[in-house]
This record gives sequence, C-alpha cells and structure tokens, in this order.
Amino acid sequence: MDSSSRRAAAIRRALRHPLARAAAAALLPVLVVVIVALVVHWHDGYVPVERGCCSDHSYYLAMAGGLPRHPEAARTPPFDYRILTPLIVRVSPLSPTAGFHALTLAALIGAAALLWQLLRTLGFAAGAAAGGVVLAGSLYWLVEWPQMDYALVDPLSFFLAALFMLALYRGVGPLPLAAIATLAVLNKEVGLILLPPAALYLWRTQRLTPRAALALAGAPVVAVVLLRLLVPSDAGYHPLDALHAALAHRYGSWSRAFHDLPDYFVPTWGPVLFVLAAQPRSLIRFVRRFPELALLYPLAHLQLLVATDTERLLVFAYLAVIPAVVFALREGLRRDRLVLASAGLLALVQGCYFEYTRLATAHIAGARASLDPASHAWERTAILAAAALALLIAAPAWRRALGRRRRLRRARAA
Repeated sequence: MDSSSRRAAAIRRALRHPLARAAAAALLPVLVVVIVALVVHWHDGYVPVERGCCSDHSYYLAMAGGLPRHPEAARTPPFDYRILTPLIVRVSPLSPTAGFHALTLAALIGAAALLWQLLRTLGFAAGAAAGGVVLAGSLYWLVEWPQMDYALVDPLSFFLAALFMLALYRGVGPLPLAAIATLAVLNKEVGLILLPPAALYLWRTQRLTPRAALALAGAPVVAVVLLRLLVPSDAGYHPLDALHAALAHRYGSWSRAFHDLPDYFVPTWGPVLFVLAAQPRSLIRFVRRFPELALLYPLAHLQLLVATDTERLLVFAYLAVIPAVVFALREGLRRDRLVLASAGLLALVQGCYFEYTRLATAHIAGARASLDPASHAWERTAILAAAALALLIAAPAWRRALGRRRRLRRARAA
C-alpha cells in the first residue's frame, strides 16, 4: 500500500470516529442556519421596524423595550400574552434589535440540532438525519422568514417543540415534559398542540397514568389562564370575536375557501411534498409507526381558526413533515448516502422554488430581492424538477413492490 492509500485510509478511519461524527452533527445545524442568515443579510434584507405600527414584530419589539414611540403596542393582545421571547431579549445585555437577531439565530440553530437528535432517536441513520436537517433549512417559513422578520416569537417555539418531542421519545417523565410545555405556551399558545401527541405516545407506551396526565396538561393550561388574567392588556380583544373574524375571512365563501386550499400544501412546505405523494405507502407506514408525530400536522391547522396567516402558521408542523419525508426517502433509496444526496438535491430545488415564488420576493416590505419577468417560469421549473426527483426516488420502492407482487402470484399459482 503506497503513502496516498494509507493517507486515504487514515482519513476514512478518522471520519468514522465517534468524535468526528459528533462534531459533524454539531456543525451541520450551524452551517445550514448561518448560510440562510447570510442569504437574508446580503440578498433578502430585513423587514423594517419603524414604518408604521403595528405588525407582529412591532408588538414584540415594544414588549422588549425597542419601540419607545409606540408604547401601546406592548399592551396589545394576544401578542402581549407571549412573554418569553421578549422577556429574554429585554434582560439580555444586547439592544432589542440585536437581542432578537441573536435569539432568533440561536433558537433556529438549536431547533435544527434537536431535529437531528430527534431523527436519530426515531431510528434514522446519521446521513438520513443530516438530510432532514438540510431539508428543514430549505423551508422558507421555518428558517428564512423568521430571520427576515427577525423580531418574532416563532423561532423559540420551534426550538421548544423540538425539545419537547425529543424529551418525549427519550422517555423523560411527565414533570419535565410539563415544564417544557409550560415554557412553550409562555412563548406562544401554539405550544398547547404538543399535549395531545404526548398523551397519545404515553398511552401507546402504557405510561399515561391519571397523575401523569394531570401533570402534563395542568401546568400549561394553568399558565395560559394566568397569562390572560395577570398580563395587562388594552380592552377590545375577545377570543370569540377573533375566532369569528378568522372564520369569516377564511371560510366566508366557498370560492374563498377553495382559493385558499392550495396554500395549505406547497406554499408552506414546498415541492418536497411530492416525495410523499409519490410514495403513499411510505406515508401510511410512517403514520402507523409514529402516530403522535403525524397528529401534529392536523393540530397545527387549528391555528387557522384564530388567525389569517396560513403558511407561517402551518410550518409549526415541521416535526411531522420533515421526519415523514426522510422516512419516505429511506424507504425508497435504502442507502444512507443516497438519502443524504437526494435530500441535498431536493433542498436545492426547494430553495429555488421559494426564491422565485411570489411569497419570498420583494412585495414583502423590506426585502431587497426583486421580481423578474421569468420568476414564474423558474417557479414552474423548480416544481417540475422536484416532481421528477420524487419519481426517481420512488422508482426503486415501486420496483420492489412490483417484485413482491409477482413473487406472491407465482407462489399462489404454484
């Protein structure tokens, strides 16, 4: 063996070392989120703060002390009930703007790292888990938009949701789970959707006792009630009125409901959903194996009953969609390296889709990117490329299924 061969063998052994794999697992979430942060900084730009109060980020900035011209924004429900992120920014030594940027970046990196750990805990190999992190990084509403509209509570909610599900699958007891869920609802009431999947998993694993159920659900619900009672708010907000207004806006007519229906899928998740559409059996097996994760998807849609956003709200179900896509990739390709490579290609195509779709361009206040006449052509090209990739990924699974059917027919004929 010559020196170059020995050197290559030494490099392969070093890469297989547990410490090297741990370093790669820690570096990948940082790399994915920082790349998107650089794209936002150099290309997209940030949503401006001072142009007309108030939008979501204005309320949270005011709660953190960063909007002195509009103090009333800090008392606007339901935003003023979401106290955790503004409180962390307020007590940090940074300015409100820098504090939100730092917390957003840290929370997104932490959420990506916890997603990797969750996928590993669910039984996925390291390459498949890395592919899941890369796919998550390509979701516009999950990673890019929170950094453009940086003063939001969503990134910390993504982190706490991933921490909760990871703790659940790692066998953590009901009291720590209740503590994480309480922090999640102190940040945003969407944390309540974590409770039914946890109850389902504890019931499936025969760990759901009355005491565990009371501890798990009691603390978050009490926290929500106390926030409504103790946090000072300006008059005029009633949850039932918000429910009625959202329902009237979204489902006031059949034409409006039908028009909004496509927004529930590709505009939120991108063309990566074609992987699930091409392998429906894999999706069914995923639901049977991880029903608590699958339950997160319909529960995330409950937010649509009280808010008019669609894409930004539904992305809270990323802990259901990303594992399902990785599961389908593994079912189709089997080999870990192929799963990682196909996830990278899908993420690249998905990034192109979100770059050229109207949801991610300059009509959003503050973005520097501009629409060009060919943007719709690029959007269609990205969708077709993703569909073609999905078919290629599904082809081996279809071939194996057809082979099994033929063998069964021959066995019956014999």
